[in-house]
Amino acid sequence: MQLVRLRHKGLRQLHENGNAKGVPSGMADKVRNLLLAMDTAETLEQLGRFQAGSCIR
Repeated sequence: MQLVRLRHKGLRQLHENGNAKGVPSGMADKVRNLLLAMDTAETLEQLGRFQAGSCIR
């Protein structure tokens, strides 16, 4: 599954070139992992293991 467009400038920079400047430092690794999971998933069911509250703490 390919991400088409990210509206948030910080998320877009993180996804496109790895620059985490626009993302809170404590969240950068978690968000990077989620973006990678969304990029590599072939179906929405493969993302089912990521529950809404489990990735943000």
